[in-house]
Amino acid sequence: SVMEVTIKEIALSASGRESQVAFYAADAGIECASMWQMRHPGFDYSAFVSPNIGTQDLAFPNTGVTCNGQDLPTNWSYFGDDISSTTTFTLSLADNPLSQTDYLESPCVEVTVLNLWKDDGDRIFEAGEVITSLTSRGFNICDTNSPKLVERGIVSDIDNQ
Repeated sequence: SVMEVTIKEIALSASGRESQVAFYAADAGIECASMWQMRHPGFDYSAFVSPNIGTQDLAFPNTGVTCNGQDLPTNWSYFGDDISSTTTFTLSLADNPLSQTDYLESPCVEVTVLNLWKDDGDRIFEAGEVITSLTSRGFNICDTNSPKLVERGIVSDIDNQ
Protein backbone atom coordinates (compact mmCIF):
# COMPACT_ATOMS: atom_id res chain seq x y z
CA SER A 1 0.00 0.00 0.00
CA VAL A 2 0.93 3.65 -0.27
CA MET A 3 1.43 3.88 3.50
CA GLU A 4 4.02 1.05 3.53
CA VAL A 5 5.98 2.69 0.72
CA THR A 6 5.87 6.05 2.55
CA ILE A 7 7.17 4.48 5.79
CA LYS A 8 10.04 2.77 3.92
CA GLU A 9 10.95 6.02 2.17
CA ILE A 10 11.01 7.89 5.49
CA ALA A 11 13.25 5.22 7.04
CA LEU A 12 15.59 5.30 4.03
CA SER A 13 15.76 9.09 4.15
CA ALA A 14 16.56 9.09 7.89
CA SER A 15 19.25 6.46 7.35
CA GLY A 16 20.88 8.60 4.64
CA ARG A 17 20.78 11.67 6.87
CA GLU A 18 22.42 9.84 9.81
CA SER A 19 25.06 8.39 7.48
CA GLN A 20 25.86 11.90 6.26
CA VAL A 21 26.19 13.17 9.85
CA ALA A 22 28.62 10.33 10.67
CA PHE A 23 30.65 10.99 7.50
CA TYR A 24 30.99 14.70 8.25
CA ALA A 25 32.03 13.88 11.83
CA ALA A 26 34.79 11.66 10.39
CA ASP A 27 35.77 14.47 8.02
CA ALA A 28 36.00 16.92 10.94
CA GLY A 29 38.33 14.51 12.74
CA ILE A 30 40.61 14.15 9.71
CA GLU A 31 40.76 17.93 9.28
CA CYS A 32 41.61 18.46 12.95
CA ALA A 33 44.37 15.84 12.96
CA SER A 34 45.78 17.02 9.61
CA MET A 35 45.99 20.59 10.78
CA TRP A 36 47.89 19.69 13.95
CA GLN A 37 50.10 17.16 12.18
CA MET A 38 51.19 19.62 9.49
CA ARG A 39 50.80 23.01 11.15
CA HIS A 40 52.08 22.14 14.63
CA PRO A 41 52.75 25.69 15.87
CA GLY A 42 55.35 25.72 18.61
CA PHE A 43 56.29 22.05 18.18
CA ASP A 44 59.41 20.80 16.37
CA TYR A 45 57.65 18.22 14.24
CA SER A 46 54.07 17.40 15.18
CA ALA A 47 51.62 18.06 17.97
CA PHE A 48 51.27 14.27 18.32
CA VAL A 49 53.69 11.71 19.75
CA SER A 50 56.56 11.05 17.34
CA PRO A 51 58.74 7.94 16.97
CA ASN A 52 61.74 7.88 19.31
CA ILE A 53 59.87 9.73 22.05
CA GLY A 54 58.01 6.70 23.36
CA THR A 55 56.64 8.42 26.42
CA GLN A 56 55.55 11.96 27.05
CA ASP A 57 58.44 14.36 27.57
CA LEU A 58 58.86 18.12 27.80
CA ALA A 59 58.60 18.55 24.01
CA PHE A 60 55.23 16.79 23.91
CA PRO A 61 52.24 19.08 24.54
CA ASN A 62 50.13 18.73 27.67
CA THR A 63 47.69 21.39 26.51
CA GLY A 64 47.03 23.86 23.72
CA VAL A 65 46.14 21.42 20.93
CA THR A 66 42.49 22.29 20.35
CA CYS A 67 39.70 21.44 17.93
CA ASN A 68 36.06 22.49 18.27
CA GLY A 69 37.01 24.35 21.46
CA GLN A 70 38.26 21.16 23.15
CA ASP A 71 41.77 20.65 24.48
CA LEU A 72 42.75 17.30 22.93
CA PRO A 73 45.63 16.29 25.24
CA THR A 74 43.17 16.05 28.14
CA ASN A 75 41.57 12.95 26.56
CA TRP A 76 44.13 11.37 24.26
CA SER A 77 46.17 8.25 24.68
CA TYR A 78 49.59 7.72 23.14
CA PHE A 79 52.27 5.14 22.69
CA GLY A 80 55.56 5.29 20.86
CA ASP A 81 58.65 3.23 20.27
CA ASP A 82 61.69 3.43 17.97
CA ILE A 83 59.78 2.91 14.71
CA SER A 84 56.23 4.14 15.25
CA SER A 85 53.93 6.16 17.46
CA THR A 86 50.18 6.24 17.91
CA THR A 87 48.02 8.99 19.36
CA THR A 88 44.27 8.46 19.72
CA PHE A 89 41.70 11.06 20.73
CA THR A 90 37.94 11.50 20.81
CA LEU A 91 36.30 14.76 19.81
CA SER A 92 32.71 15.68 20.59
CA LEU A 93 30.89 17.78 18.03
CA ALA A 94 28.18 18.74 20.54
CA ASP A 95 27.25 22.39 20.98
CA ASN A 96 28.02 21.93 24.69
CA PRO A 97 30.47 18.99 25.03
CA LEU A 98 30.44 19.29 28.83
CA SER A 99 26.73 18.42 28.96
CA GLN A 100 26.30 14.63 29.18
CA THR A 101 22.93 14.82 27.38
CA ASP A 102 24.31 16.95 24.54
CA TYR A 103 27.36 14.68 24.32
CA LEU A 104 25.43 11.41 23.97
CA GLU A 105 22.97 12.79 21.42
CA SER A 106 25.51 14.66 19.28
CA PRO A 107 28.00 13.50 16.66
CA CYS A 108 31.51 12.57 17.74
CA VAL A 109 34.67 11.19 16.21
CA GLU A 110 37.56 8.97 17.26
CA VAL A 111 40.85 9.75 15.53
CA THR A 112 44.06 7.72 15.45
CA VAL A 113 47.32 9.32 14.29
CA LEU A 114 50.01 6.78 13.38
CA ASN A 115 53.49 8.14 12.67
CA LEU A 116 55.71 5.50 11.10
CA TRP A 117 59.39 5.64 10.14
CA LYS A 118 60.29 5.25 6.52
CA ASP A 119 62.54 2.22 6.57
CA ASP A 120 65.86 3.66 5.48
CA GLY A 121 67.91 2.28 8.37
CA ASP A 122 68.33 5.73 9.96
CA ARG A 123 66.64 5.89 13.33
CA ILE A 124 67.53 9.50 14.16
CA PHE A 125 64.27 11.44 14.00
CA GLU A 126 64.17 14.24 11.48
CA ALA A 127 61.19 15.83 9.78
CA GLY A 128 60.53 14.27 6.40
CA GLU A 129 61.42 10.72 7.38
CA VAL A 130 58.01 9.81 8.72
CA ILE A 131 54.81 8.71 7.02
CA THR A 132 51.59 9.57 8.87
CA SER A 133 48.36 7.62 8.63
CA LEU A 134 45.21 9.27 9.96
CA THR A 135 42.15 7.13 10.69
CA SER A 136 38.94 8.92 11.61
CA ARG A 137 35.80 7.08 12.73
CA GLY A 138 32.79 9.41 12.79
CA PHE A 139 29.55 8.61 14.62
CA ASN A 140 26.13 10.21 14.18
CA ILE A 141 25.69 10.07 18.00
CA CYS A 142 28.17 9.45 20.81
CA ASP A 143 25.95 6.89 22.57
CA THR A 144 27.70 3.68 21.52
CA ASN A 145 24.90 1.56 23.02
CA SER A 146 22.20 3.09 20.84
CA PRO A 147 20.68 0.98 18.06
CA LYS A 148 20.59 4.21 16.00
CA LEU A 149 24.40 4.49 15.96
CA VAL A 150 25.87 4.94 12.47
CA GLU A 151 29.63 4.90 11.84
CA ARG A 152 31.57 6.13 8.82
CA GLY A 153 35.34 6.19 8.46
CA ILE A 154 38.04 7.98 6.51
CA VAL A 155 41.73 7.08 6.21
CA SER A 156 44.29 9.59 4.96
CA ASP A 157 48.03 9.12 4.51
CA ILE A 158 50.53 11.98 4.64
CA ASP A 159 54.13 11.75 3.45
CA ASN A 160 55.79 14.33 5.71
CA GLN A 161 58.36 15.72 3.28
